Amino acid sequence: MAALLNGGFARRQRGWAGMAMLLVALLVVGWLARSALKQMGLVDGAPSAIVTGKVQAAPVASPAAVDAASPSAAAPLDRARAVQAQVLQQGAAAQEQLNKLER
Repeated sequence: MAALLNGGFARRQRGWAGMAMLLVALLVVGWLARSALKQMGLVDGAPSAIVTGKVQAAPVASPAAVDAASPSAAAPLDRARAVQAQVLQQGAAAQEQLNKLER
């Protein structure tokens, strides 16, 4: 035990165990990032300009397209608007109570 505390084991490994653990951690993070990007549809679904050899212009969204969200995005937007309305109502009610208390 005393030899381990005095650096006997640490001197023999010369950092290889730490480097191996860092490499394993880097591989795990890379794998998780790849699977997350694949789940979001950013890896396999989109054609790359490097693969096709063509430069594609970025799509321009019109103001009407931004307001009229796609059906898949409509539900979260409606929920967000409902939460915003509820917060505004609660804020107005709290302000009324404070005004009553000040009088």
